Amino acid sequence: MDGTPSVTLTAAALLQGTTSLKREPVELPDLGGRVFVRELTAGEVEDYIALLERPTGERRTPARLLAWSLCDEDGAPLFRRPNESVLVELAKLPKRLVEPIVERVLSLSALRGGDDPMSRAEELFARIGEADAHRVLDNYEVALSAGAGGDDGDLPDHDLDGVGPGGNG
Repeated sequence: MDGTPSVTLTAAALLQGTTSLKREPVELPDLGGRVFVRELTAGEVEDYIALLERPTGERRTPARLLAWSLCDEDGAPLFRRPNESVLVELAKLPKRLVEPIVERVLSLSALRGGDDPMSRAEELFARIGEADAHRVLDNYEVALSAGAGGDDGDLPDHDLDGVGPGGNG
């Protein structure tokens, strides 16, 4: 804190925080431009954790992270209500395009610590509790590599069955 006394926020003031999600550009030189991504909401983080608990073949995690986080320069979502067809199309993107976007989203959302597993564990313990953090850490690397497809670098095609913000993909 800077020494300035803080005020107690009202419910309305707190909920205004949903309009101030952090966002950053991600350059995609292969496409000759950039996209913007925003940090995940608390509900999306909860759904992300739930995705990591699913068997690998049922996640479509990278596509889901793209659908949740891609936005325009002003923060408006590119995919308002991502459905299965959107996820199928996003899953077709080459891993080399998806990986920097996913990394930025995880970083913005404070879900990506340093490369040291202990820093990730401490960060997760503080954010979601020890039991959930252990489950996430057990699946974390698998989730990031879930997009590793065949020789062509495409992401695998997985089903998601309704996982999304608020549990209603």
